[in-house]
Amino acid sequence: MARRSKLLSACFLILLTLVVLILSRHVSASGINLLAVSETESGYRGSVVHLDLEVLPGTGRILINTDPLTRTDTQISFRIATQIACAEANVDCSMLDFIYSLDSRSSLVSGPSAGAAVSALAYSRLKGYSLREDAALTGTINAGGIIGPVDGIREKIAAASKNNITLVLIPKISFEIEPEDQKNSSANLSGLNSEVIEDFGYSLGVKVIRVSNLYEALSYLSSDFNKKSGYSEPTIVQDSKYSEIMRNISEELCSETSHLLNEAAHPNSTTEYISALNLSRRAAEDYSLGMYYSSASRCFGANLKLRALLTSKSSPTPEELILRFDSAFSSLKSVRDSLPSKYSTAEDLQTYMIVSSRLDEAEKYLKDARISIIEKNYTEALTSISYAEERIKSAVLWKRFFALSGRKVLITKEKLQEACISKLGEAQNSYEYAEMIYPEYLNSTKEKIEDALSDLKNGDYALCLYRAAIAKSEADSFLLLSGLRNENITPYISARIDAAKRAIANNQKSGISPVIGLSYYEYSVSLINDSPSSSLIYAGYALELSNLSPYLFGKKEIPKQLIISILLLVSTFSAGFFSALLLVLIISRRRRNILGMQSIKLQGGLNSKKRLKETLVKNHSRRH
Repeated sequence: MARRSKLLSACFLILLTLVVLILSRHVSASGINLLAVSETESGYRGSVVHLDLEVLPGTGRILINTDPLTRTDTQISFRIATQIACAEANVDCSMLDFIYSLDSRSSLVSGPSAGAAVSALAYSRLKGYSLREDAALTGTINAGGIIGPVDGIREKIAAASKNNITLVLIPKISFEIEPEDQKNSSANLSGLNSEVIEDFGYSLGVKVIRVSNLYEALSYLSSDFNKKSGYSEPTIVQDSKYSEIMRNISEELCSETSHLLNEAAHPNSTTEYISALNLSRRAAEDYSLGMYYSSASRCFGANLKLRALLTSKSSPTPEELILRFDSAFSSLKSVRDSLPSKYSTAEDLQTYMIVSSRLDEAEKYLKDARISIIEKNYTEALTSISYAEERIKSAVLWKRFFALSGRKVLITKEKLQEACISKLGEAQNSYEYAEMIYPEYLNSTKEKIEDALSDLKNGDYALCLYRAAIAKSEADSFLLLSGLRNENITPYISARIDAAKRAIANNQKSGISPVIGLSYYEYSVSLINDSPSSSLIYAGYALELSNLSPYLFGKKEIPKQLIISILLLVSTFSAGFFSALLLVLIISRRRRNILGMQSIKLQGGLNSKKRLKETLVKNHSRRH
């Protein structure tokens, strides 16, 4: 029986050891090949740098272990790339530490060009996917998993071929190179637009594939992704209730536009009037296509122009201005007081965000109007009051979306505060990175971050979250265009619209209708031809505002690495405990055996002495 117990204990110990070994394989560092390019005296030179990543239980730190130290922009790039991977994997990374390690050539890696590879590596570690060792990925990474262009494609492919890499993934969005520039050596630093880059790779034994987002890249880098992810192209489902409300809003705003056009009509039409008339016509086209938010937005813009035009022709007295100011202020207060203090659905929260932001804009216009009245600048005061009235009207119309029914969720004040702080951190990271590239263009973004910080301080966490998301989106727009070489931004717009579409579809799968995201997505599509830059911006708004759900009530996955680490810790402890227990049993058994043998020997010795004594007694008796 004792022998059987020992055998079972030994088998169990061996099994635990095997479990520890298997789990340790999952938490050990794994890597990806980075492709870098550097400038030398003889021209540009490509190189391959191996990046390792270890993910451990922690507090959300992102560390880069290099020698020599990396540049600040590289550190921010790694942080943003990791955040994007966590968002796309739908994993809460606040309980994990990411430790990246670059080899001694890490000085070759700088800026955002490694972003896509960093995100792919982090995503694969979070999901437990393995990556091909003979593949490499180059490209920037942007919100929504969009992979952007980088320099030195030819040089990087050449370096890959010398390092036994057979597959190189490059950005589908490319830098544009003019034909006459392709003869220059500097043009070879990109060379992606020559349409022979794939042939160039083939001649070196490297297969070159263009990818537009993180998911496409992973489908080539990891067989596990194709087997386990279940990824499919998103499809947006039409929300009939949303469409009905937005159609009614469009009809009301456009009806007002028609009235104002008639009121402002003049034989000598001004530029503002013609612009408003064109907006009205485009609104009618959007309405006929079922794009009701786009129609409503264009009519709203037309109304602002027409109100300003009519205002410029009027001359109200100071008393009339004050009465109009008081009326607008009273309306603003009435609408604000009517807003709910709690939200039971995601749709309610989003409606509060947009209504509250419109009221806040109106309040700023009224503050400007008050200053203008005090300074007796009545024309400017009238303009500010008119804008405030339109913003209040917009807020009232958006309030109708409180009627939308949705999945009941628990949205606590603490959760909103946490989401606000988290999104603010992301916005500041993107802003700081973008400011390094475009320091003179981000004042508006900075103001939005400051406003969000004020909202956080004042306890308006929902508005803070909204403003932080808008600020992050604007900074991300600059980062997305950081390598733009010409005025063609259509590929960037398409990539962003696709990313927004994925985010909206994912929300709908979980029973949530992203009201603001849907609206801005539609408007972005409508603006592609009219105003490409505005289309890009609104696509960014749609993407960011459709990605808020996981921060609040979406169930994020528990990080696989955290589960494995806990299991490893428990298994290691169990293995140690049972090893010690088995050792104690063996030692105890041996001691018992030794004591038993000593007891037998002692007993035998005593018996021998007894027999000897009896023999001596008998012999003594015989003598006598």
